[in-house]
Amino acid sequence: MDEYTEQINKQMVLDNFEFEVEQRTEEMRRWLQLSLDQFKQHQQNLVGRIPKHVRNMTLRELRDKYNGDMQAATIGGPMERLQEVGMREREELNKKRKWAEEDNEARKNARLQSPVKKPPSNVRRTPMRHATPHKPPFVPARNPSPTKPSLYGKQRVPSSSTFNPTLNLPPKTPLYPGAGSTARPGKQEALAPPTGHTLKRTKSNILIRADPTHSRTASQNSNHDGPPLAKTSTLPVLPAAATATPHGLTRTRSVITLATTDGHVLEFDPLMNSPSDLDALDGITSSAKREARRELTRLVSATMEKWRIA
Repeated sequence: MDEYTEQINKQMVLDNFEFEVEQRTEEMRRWLQLSLDQFKQHQQNLVGRIPKHVRNMTLRELRDKYNGDMQAATIGGPMERLQEVGMREREELNKKRKWAEEDNEARKNARLQSPVKKPPSNVRRTPMRHATPHKPPFVPARNPSPTKPSLYGKQRVPSSSTFNPTLNLPPKTPLYPGAGSTARPGKQEALAPPTGHTLKRTKSNILIRADPTHSRTASQNSNHDGPPLAKTSTLPVLPAAATATPHGLTRTRSVITLATTDGHVLEFDPLMNSPSDLDALDGITSSAKREARRELTRLVSATMEKWRIA
């Protein structure tokens, strides 16, 4: 029993010794690898600091020129290159000077020598085939006939030194922007400006005047079935008199033009007039009043649809 225990102890001692040897060997290897890496990095840094022109030199050139001195090679390399560049520039300047001297001598010799004249050639030259045509002789214009009117009338010499032309322009007529424009539902067309065929202005500020295009419209509508539609248009917004409005707001006058079926044109403000004002008008037929009321209702409904909030 004692012998068995002694063998076991010996085996354990041997195992521990082998394990320690392996650990020490591994540590030595790691330390050696780290030292080699550091040395290699240090040498690479030293080599990297050496200038490129020195690294391109061979060891024989470094020994012969600079006796193996790295510092002398670092300083002497750029100096040698500068000297070589200076020598090349001097050689180029000397060549240019020689060329300039030779050029000057050639010019002087050319002045002294008489130029050689070429003998005239007896070769007959053929005329050009495509020669420019001769210009026709000048033909004076014929005198105009006294019986025919002249194209260019005689102009009187100006009697004044200042430029003051007098033009026979037609008299200017007042413009009515937008006043003569009418619109059908979905279509717009132009009416003639007011020609003064105003019948009367009622107390309700509704203007009644004759439609100058009624005869033309009637002749065109005679070819179609059904009653003609009333034409409407909105005049440009005009400033109205100062009126009291709620919340201190100011309102402008909006004039609407309605063309009736009996050949009249109604101009009024739909915000200031009412249907009773249309019924109280004199000079237009009842059917025209109904048509105007229906057209105005359609316009107001279309306007309210635009301002309706969903």
